[in-house]
Amino acid sequence: MFVLALNIFWEHQVVMIKTARRILDSHIKARLWTLLLLSFSVFSSAANASFNFDLDSDGFGASNSQFLPVDEAFIFDVQVTSKGLRTSWKITEGYYLYQSKIEVSLLDSNATLGTPNFSDSGIEENDPYFGMTRVVYNELQMELPVTLISDAKETEIKITYQGCAVAGLCYPPQAKTVLYFPVENAPAPVLEDIEAQIKAKSLSLSTDDASSIFSFMQENSALATAAIFFLLGLGLTFTPCVLPMIPIITTIVAGNNQSSQKNWGRNFSLALSYVAGMALTYAAFGLTVGLLGASANLQATMQSPIVLIFFAIVFIALAAAMFGLYELQLPAFLRDRLQNQSAKLSGGKIASVFFIGALSALLVSPCVSAPLAGALIYISTSNDAGLGFVSLFSLGLGMGVPLIIVAVGGARFIPKAGAWMNYSKFIFGMLLLGVAVWLINRLVPGNIGLALWGVLSVGAAIYVFTQRTHKIHTRAIKYTLGSLLLLIGALWLFGAIKGSNDPMRPLTSAVLSESKLPFIKVYSLKDLQNELENAKLAGKPAFVDIYADWCISCIIMERDVFPQQDIADKLGQYYLIKADMTKNDAGNIALMEKYEIFGPPSYLFFDTNQNEMKQLRVVGEIGKKRFQERLNRALGNSE
Repeated sequence: MFVLALNIFWEHQVVMIKTARRILDSHIKARLWTLLLLSFSVFSSAANASFNFDLDSDGFGASNSQFLPVDEAFIFDVQVTSKGLRTSWKITEGYYLYQSKIEVSLLDSNATLGTPNFSDSGIEENDPYFGMTRVVYNELQMELPVTLISDAKETEIKITYQGCAVAGLCYPPQAKTVLYFPVENAPAPVLEDIEAQIKAKSLSLSTDDASSIFSFMQENSALATAAIFFLLGLGLTFTPCVLPMIPIITTIVAGNNQSSQKNWGRNFSLALSYVAGMALTYAAFGLTVGLLGASANLQATMQSPIVLIFFAIVFIALAAAMFGLYELQLPAFLRDRLQNQSAKLSGGKIASVFFIGALSALLVSPCVSAPLAGALIYISTSNDAGLGFVSLFSLGLGMGVPLIIVAVGGARFIPKAGAWMNYSKFIFGMLLLGVAVWLINRLVPGNIGLALWGVLSVGAAIYVFTQRTHKIHTRAIKYTLGSLLLLIGALWLFGAIKGSNDPMRPLTSAVLSESKLPFIKVYSLKDLQNELENAKLAGKPAFVDIYADWCISCIIMERDVFPQQDIADKLGQYYLIKADMTKNDAGNIALMEKYEIFGPPSYLFFDTNQNEMKQLRVVGEIGKKRFQERLNRALGNSE
């Protein structure tokens, strides 16, 4: 089993590693394929094993025990006195606090604060992180005078502190918000603790970043994890990364109806087979990551130019068959032999649809969403292959339910065979061409991709205009639809000529929007490390955008979030780096393995010493408000 670099995850806090990371590698990758072949037969036992969620168990987490979570290393307590607050820290042996880093401030105007008095002035030491400074061991108390103003009955006070481990770990600054009210010798409530308890009881789950998914999987059972991932899969179906599956499954079901009488059971079987192939592919991916960690980059591998071009040609060939340019069938001698063999079996077509579903999961939906990434992060760090299988299988099933509804429910409205079938074939042919364009867009410049969409739309308009109609209302529909397709195609072609790459905003030049943010492009781990060194010399925190041309979520973030004026102003305070993973070559893969990234989009924050602030990492799309919070927090931690 290939074990990745061990990351230290704390409950509610993620530490900054100031020293070199210890990497434990064992080279047993050769067993991967054998284990994958056996995985389905041992699914039951693996699923049972997945109920162990404790990262401090003997399996993975035992080696992390050398460092305590921050709240165990520095046990914080606060009491109300007649004069204000008495704050104390019990400092575990092997750890120390910086006295100079203890700060207090008011969060409102209800009181005034006096000068803090400390029980221990500390020992002056030459600290490896901050130079000559005073540190405190064992225990520290702070008396803080608080005076309420006029009729105020309470006030909120922020207490900030920072400490380190002697063994070589420096924690990020910790902040506690304390509610003060004049009741002597009463414990002062720490507001963050109250809020954390409320959140834990409400089972709230944020799906727009991977960290909350990671925390959820740590804290809940396998059954709860499977249920929530099923629901997350339902939502993912309607994202740009999954929508291209709809024309594939509807084409399969429609083709079945054209060759036989309507059969609801048969349609359902085809759709279910497609979804099963898709779900089991995700499950196998989760199993692989559980065995190998983040180095299992199977889905990104399927984005190589050779693979994408091959399958784009396949979809074009299928579309040509729908247009009646040729009849898609095997040579007679092969067809007869296969028919004789399949007659002895049931569900021969079911098996082929299963295979199409499996390929669709790898080819048509390459973007890494937050739920998927959060699951993969947990699976890779826990080495829990059973959990990987169960959670991602549930995710795939959830994604497939709407596909089944669309495929089977849509078929209900298909009338009996007739002249309408020519139009139906054309529609499905255009949908298949759309999937081919979707795949090719990952290999060509953005404006070329937009031009391909324009050609497709103009071609559809020409077909509509050339159809003969006799009824007035059908002619009105024909000219309206044809004109609309022609207009859209013309806008896309014009936008492509002007350099645009966005089908939703074809008249907006991509060059102009990108020029506002001076990203430096890198393509390999060495390039990135060089630019991080340049950022360190410049004294600026770094923001790294893990990007790919074929990643729809990346484009959406660049189009809808980055250009916002307040976001752009914040990004302007960073040293901006864009790691282009489009080619998925050896340099790309090395970079993603180093930082344990499963795919784009991912956004990494580095402080001025170029240590990554992992607690702020973003995976997948994220809303403007939450993204701005990350930017602000990263800037605050870098000061």
